[in-house]
This record gives sequence, C-alpha cells and structure tokens, in this order.
Amino acid sequence: MDDDQDVTYSVTYTDGKDDGAKTTTWIRRAGTAKVAYTNGDIFEGQYSSQGLRHGTGIYNWNTAAMDQFADIKPAPVMQYKGKYQFGKKHGIGKFQYPNGSSYHGKFMWDKRHGVGTYTYPNGDLYSGSWKAGFRHGNGVYVVKVSKCQLLGKWVDGQLTEGKWIADDGTLYSGGFDEKSQPMGPGRFTFENGSSQAGEYKAEPIGDDMEDGVKHTWAGAGISKAAASVFTLTQTPLKLEPDVPVLEAIQNFRIVEVSPKGMCVLKNDGEKKGALGGLVLELYTKGDEIPVVYTFKGSLDVATQQEFRLLFGEYAEAPPESKYGMMDDDDEGFASGPLDLVWTTDDLIGAEKEWTHVELCWRDASGARKWLARKKSDGTHEHAFLAEPEATKDGESGDEDEDE
Repeated sequence: MDDDQDVTYSVTYTDGKDDGAKTTTWIRRAGTAKVAYTNGDIFEGQYSSQGLRHGTGIYNWNTAAMDQFADIKPAPVMQYKGKYQFGKKHGIGKFQYPNGSSYHGKFMWDKRHGVGTYTYPNGDLYSGSWKAGFRHGNGVYVVKVSKCQLLGKWVDGQLTEGKWIADDGTLYSGGFDEKSQPMGPGRFTFENGSSQAGEYKAEPIGDDMEDGVKHTWAGAGISKAAASVFTLTQTPLKLEPDVPVLEAIQNFRIVEVSPKGMCVLKNDGEKKGALGGLVLELYTKGDEIPVVYTFKGSLDVATQQEFRLLFGEYAEAPPESKYGMMDDDDEGFASGPLDLVWTTDDLIGAEKEWTHVELCWRDASGARKWLARKKSDGTHEHAFLAEPEATKDGESGDEDEDE
C-alpha cells in the first residue's frame, strides 16, 4: 500500500506553465502535475526539481486492482490528502484507510507523528500525540460502545498512566499494563464523591499465565464523601470545592459553539493551562437552569491549544478540526486540538436553541466565579482577556474544509 511507485506513469502538468510538452512520461521539472500510474493509482500535487512529491498533494490508490479487495464491491476508498516533503508524507494530512479507519493530523516521514486524531473502523477514537506511528504522549481514547474514556500518558501505543472514566461518571486513577489494562495500585472515585483505594492484580485464567490472565480488583474499604457521614437530622457538611489555580485557568476562552454538538475552548495564554476545576454551563432558550459539565482531574492544555467538548451528533462522529491545513513551519501545530466526549444526548438544536455558554469556577468558600461567556450572536466576554473580534458560529463551525 506504499505510494512509492516503480511502474510506468504519465505526467500531465496542470500549473499552466508553457515551457515544453504538457504531457510526458517523467517528472521533467518542479511544478504541479497529475501523475497516472499504470496500476490505476493517481497523484495530483506538487513536485520538486528532483522529481519528488514536495508540497501539497492528493494520492488516490486504485484498490479495485488490489488482490485483497477483489471481492469487495464497490472497492474501498484509500486516499491521502496533505503535505509531502522529499517524496514522503510529512506535515499535516488526512489519510483514509481501506478498512474504514481514518487519521487527520501530523505526519513525519510517512509515519503518524505529532498531534492527530485516529478514528477506528468500530467507531472508537483516539485524539492526542503520536510518535513514529504509535500513540505516544498525552491523549484520550474514547470507546464508542461503552462511552468510557482512557485519558493519560501513552507510550509506544499503550496507556501506561492515567484515568479510566466510565459513562456513569466513575473514575479510576492508576497504572496500566502493556495492553492498556488497569494494573497495580489505583483508586476508584464514584460520582457521589466516595472513593476506594486498592490494586488490580493479574491472575491466570487456567493453570498458568499462558492460558491468559484476568485482572481482579482488590479494594480496601469505601471512603465516604464528607457529606455522607451525616444523618438526615443533621446539617450536611459542605464539601470543599475543587478549587483551580487562577493562573492555570484565566486564559481559557470559548471560541465556538456548534448546535451539532461541540463547545470549543482555547488556551489563549502564553503558558500551559489546566481545565481541572472549571465548570461549563450551557444555557438554552426557556430554561433557567443550565446543563453543566465539570472538568475533573488534570486536563492540561498547551498554549494556543483548542479543546473540543463533544456531545450529540459530534460525540458519535467528530468533525474535522480546522487546524488541519496549517503550514509545516507553523509552530502552533504542536497545539492541535484535543477531543473529549461529554454525552451522546442532543443538548442543543432545533428544539433547544442555545442562548449562551459560560465558564466559571468556585473558590474555597464555594462562591461562583465567572470567567468567560459566549453568546449565540457571536460575541464573547472575558473576565481577564480583551474581547476578540466577534464571529458567527454558523459561519465557521460546521462546514467540512475538504469540500
């Protein structure tokens, strides 16, 4: 499935330069050309003076001519669209694989390397850092069927340290083994605030480990949340809020809200920020009480990085991110967006028109503190940052950049 071809091809220059034969059988100069290979593959894009793909281009494989897809009708799509350097996929690109998976992000010398999002054939999704083709660095894996999320540090394709967030709000923090399974000391934190420390142990299914292993949780007693130790006749103890550090949250803006299911936040500061402790409130017309999402744990966001909180339609099929076509030398690429699924419910739409979205937090006394507000008319207000130029979400949020 390599796009380096050793077969005969025809070259048609499409850049309009009249300096020789328009159609040839070799790359005779730098420029933009369409190359048709005898096996049916087609490349359209830029070439260097050395005859190598160099710049922006689109490569379409003729999968109908491949033996492994001979019985599949119609033949699956296999396409790369993006940047090349010296004949290799290098820079921002989108690869659609014949098994139904896709990747949109950074490549380095034909390998997924940098920040990108990979959607698997079964609908699972990984968004985060890659190294030499493997998940490596900070990232989140979302399981479509169970809606659970694996969030943390990945090494050579496997989660080694982080959090397992279940659909019911239960959170596991601890270590993971070479197959991204919970292993070793850890802690479960339940939605009501109670927690349980313990350890995941690997036990053989049969007589020995060669028959496979099962991971068994050995937990200590439940540590109840502070408020749960009081009886109904007593005044409940006020839980101490998860107070964020002001310096870590003060530069977050709400840059976009899409009715299809997305709230986009951006760290508009010059230092890394952290979303933990922030609360997002989504207000709809006719409802006085907002829908609320609380950011828990350590959610680090690099400077100028976007964080997409997904729900509704986009929770099932996230849109392509707008950062995808920035130039190779754009230092902002390392701040590509991160995705986190909120819920599959349609929170806003035709029957639930949104009016505004707010970011806030609570201080040590429990008092609500306002940080940022995005209105449906496109205006934005912020407690610390100057107001950016207003833009309409409908003009920028839901169109596919590839169309």
